[in-house]
Amino acid sequence: MSTRPHAPRAFTLVELLVVIGIIAALISILMPALSRARDQAMRTKCMNNVRQLLIGCQMYGNDYKYAWPFCNWLSQEVGPNPYAGWMYRYPKMTAQEDVQGSVLWPYLKNEEIYHCPLDPPPYKGIATHNLSSFLMNGAANGFGRVTSKNQPVFYRITKFKNDAIALWEAPDYETWNDGSSFPDQEQTRRHGKGASIGCFGGQVEWMLQKDLTKELQKAPGRLWCVPDTPKGA
Repeated sequence: MSTRPHAPRAFTLVELLVVIGIIAALISILMPALSRARDQAMRTKCMNNVRQLLIGCQMYGNDYKYAWPFCNWLSQEVGPNPYAGWMYRYPKMTAQEDVQGSVLWPYLKNEEIYHCPLDPPPYKGIATHNLSSFLMNGAANGFGRVTSKNQPVFYRITKFKNDAIALWEAPDYETWNDGSSFPDQEQTRRHGKGASIGCFGGQVEWMLQKDLTKELQKAPGRLWCVPDTPKGA
């Protein structure tokens, strides 16, 4: 006696709902992990960009008697023969391609290095935010100090302590107009509660805003670090 083959058994509505629920639960578990992995990747790339900028500063120093590059302090730039700094050469300081006039460009030759990967265009700020996500500590040239010939004060790299902070990530909303600042400049919040900082010794760190605020109270310290002044300012 022949028998008819059984028809494939279909999923019931309840079974489909259970499967969908399991998939949704798995997604809810995996999404935070994927988000953390992405954030970590962006943080790593940002820190690597800061590291490349520091390498450029070190290479510049090797070619110029160990002098740290000019920090682009605007009041020292307005004149007949302005210095080229780490970010631009005045007065070309408002477009991304103006980094090509900086003293670091011959060593880096990559505009992408000057920006955090979480700081894509178009930029809400003006002027040098178009060039970079980072600012240099004005201590590099004595916060605007000049010589008897009205020229910026330059220091050798070896005059700074290795852990003194040279670069930090500037706030997204800031409309800074040159390449440097005083240390009381707030960090960015694009990464959350922390940001990349780079040191004169060449190392890069991840620093929480609260820890940077603590460093502000120390003079001299890692932020207030002009080499030849009692309080680093």
